[in-house]
Amino acid sequence: MKPASLSLTLLAATLFTTPLAQADAAADREARRRETLAKYDKNGDGRIDDAERAAGREAMRSGDGGTKREERKNLLVEHFDKNGDGRLDDAERAAAREAKQKRQQKSQPSAAEKNYSDTPMMTE
Repeated sequence: MKPASLSLTLLAATLFTTPLAQADAAADREARRRETLAKYDKNGDGRIDDAERAAGREAMRSGDGGTKREERKNLLVEHFDKNGDGRLDDAERAAAREAKQKRQQKSQPSAAEKNYSDTPMMTE
């Protein structure tokens, strides 16, 4: 395959898969928003008012709402604790950070994709 056609193929594949990843991220955000509303919207108006926000913050401080944080911590230790001591040392923590950065880079469009989406299309 010629380099030019390979480049075009890769560009086309990137342009078609990026919207799918963005749609998945948007669906995840919407699911988290619904979960938060279900948990803290006590009056059922579909919004978190000041009193509900304060109650949610207090729940997080007291540990009642911090279960997800503990779950994430346990998953990180389970996945990255290579020496089995139940804690992440500096090297294990660095590996976890690197994995997080790679995940974030996959969910963000590249500079070329951003530039392409900002380019006006020529019309006849």
